[in-house]
Amino acid sequence: MNCLQRIGSVIDTVYPLSQTADAHRHYETGHSKGRVVISID
Repeated sequence: MNCLQRIGSVIDTVYPLSQTADAHRHYETGHSKGRVVISID
């Protein structure tokens, strides 16, 4: 393994700020395969 390889995050789902409750529910189910992101755009 090359010591210079980069480690990155996997984003599972992006939710708008208005759907924060849905984002928490998705995360709490344990079905996400990466990060659950809440966008504030």
